[in-house]
Formats: sequence, structure tokens, C-alpha cells
Amino acid sequence: MKALYFESLGTPPEILQYGEAQVLPPGEGQVQVAVAFSPIQPADYLFFAGKYRYTPKFPQTAGFEAAGKVTAVGANVPATWIGKTVAFRYPGAWAQFANTPVDGLIESVPGIRLEDLSQIGLNPVTAYALLEQSGAKRGDVVLVNAATSLVARLLAGFGEARALKTLLLVRKGERSLVEDLESASTSIIEDTEEGWARLRTIAKPTGGIDCCLDSIGGADLEKSLPELKAGGTFLSYGLLSPDPVRLHNSTMVFKNLTWKGFGVDYWLSQKTAEQKKGLFRELQQNVLDGNLKLPVRAVFPPADYAKAFQSVATKGRAGKVLFQF
Repeated sequence: MKALYFESLGTPPEILQYGEAQVLPPGEGQVQVAVAFSPIQPADYLFFAGKYRYTPKFPQTAGFEAAGKVTAVGANVPATWIGKTVAFRYPGAWAQFANTPVDGLIESVPGIRLEDLSQIGLNPVTAYALLEQSGAKRGDVVLVNAATSLVARLLAGFGEARALKTLLLVRKGERSLVEDLESASTSIIEDTEEGWARLRTIAKPTGGIDCCLDSIGGADLEKSLPELKAGGTFLSYGLLSPDPVRLHNSTMVFKNLTWKGFGVDYWLSQKTAEQKKGLFRELQQNVLDGNLKLPVRAVFPPADYAKAFQSVATKGRAGKVLFQF
């Protein structure tokens, strides 16, 4: 089979190779999936650099998330899985065939596009879970940084449905990339002196920001955390900044703030099989109903991986870059 793999740590596309790889039979408790679509995610860059929760085993097939059809099952897996259309999150997704644990499969609902299904297991559930973990309630003000990301877009949509006031924080000059999200419930804030002043004006009637959802860390966290109101919650869910956080205890103590880390894998591990099944059905139905949009910027064959990563790096319209196998 053909696969995208890497044999050393580094940055894409330089470290990637596209070539033949052995098709291994699924192990016990696994299924084999004929991959149709797989997105490029920020986690992939961390994996390439050796900074993700999974350690590469060289030669390592790249990719974590995909959708396709089950073609074979391993020991102790019902044969009824064969032929089903599924999504999954597991290392080794960027290949024509991938083996993954049956316990992590997301079964498709009728009518869902494979392009959408390939994205359902990470960003939508992350946005959904972040708001659940935040405890944000009707009328609360929620600050989201790195707001050109898909997760931020999804948070704005979920926030509107929950009657939250969402503030999307973007870098100077990036407002045009998300201005389509501006609404009565969503405000775009540029990371400028004027932007922070506007943020404080918006949050003032409720006493400040109730919750901040941070995917950057570093200096961005240091700037956002003091904006929380007394009793506010700060959730860190990303690693975009390589810099450590410098923080004085008084920032936390004097306002009784809560700072928590969030990882979607652990959050899902605390849910029952039926709860997870219901959640992914709900998310897929929201896609079919048009309430949850998973835009696609471009689709590339894996052989054109250099062009795919160039597309990811180019600022422009929203959406994920997908590989089609």
C-alpha cells in the first residue's frame, strides 16, 4: 500500500516520505480501515516534532484522524463491522489502509459525507467538550484565542446556541479571516491596545470575562488570564506557543481563579460507550442539519503532500486541508 511516513523528527513537509508500506493484519481488538479522507491537524505538527502525547516509532506512518470503510477485523472483533463506514483517531491514518482499535470507532450516520466524517472525531467534540468543562451558562462572556482556528469557529456556533457572548481574539490584521462570524452573540477582537479596550467594554456589564479558552499558552495566556472576573475559569487546551508561562500567584489568589488543562482523549475516556455513541450521532446530525459546518479548504492526493502543507500555511479562507487516499 501507499503511505505517508517519517523516519526522524522535524517539520513537514521536509521529513515526510510517500511510498510503499507493508499492510499488516489488524491485531486483537482492532479493525482495518480503507482510508478515504484524512485531515491535517495541528497535532500532526507536534507529532512530527516529538512533542505530542504519542511517541513516534520509526518508520512512523503519519496522521491521526480519518474516515473510511472497515475491510477486515482482528481477533475478538465481530465480523459485522466489515463494510461499515467509520471515523477514527489513532496514529497511522495517512495510508491506504490503517489498523485502529474497535473501541474508538465512530460509526457514520446515513447521509454524512466522508469529508465531514473524517473531521468529526477531534475539532467538533473538542469544542463541545470545552464548553461543557467550562461550566459557561446563559449570558456568560467567553474569550477564545487563536480564533482563526476551526475549533474557535465551532465554539462560536455552539456559544450562540447556548446564548453565550463569545469574544474571538485574533492577531492584528487577521480580522478579515473571521469577520463572517461577527453577530449579536459573537464579537471579533484584535490583539491590539484598541482591541483589548473594546473587549473590556463588552465584558464590563457582566463584571468581566467568565471563561477563557486558550490554545496558545505563553505570553498570550499571561495577557488573557488577568481579564477574568472573580471566580472565573481558564481552560488550556492547546500548545501553539513553545514558551513557558510566567505567572504570579496573586493573579490567581486575589480573584479565586481556576486554571485547568483540557485534553479531549481523557475527557472521552470518562464517558460510557453509549454516551460517546450518542455524542457522535448528535454531532453528525448537526452537520446534516447545517448547524455545524466543517469547511474544507482543499483536497490533495497524498503524493502532493508538499502542496498540501503549503496550503495549510497559506492564510485564507477557513477550512481543513484533507488527503484523499
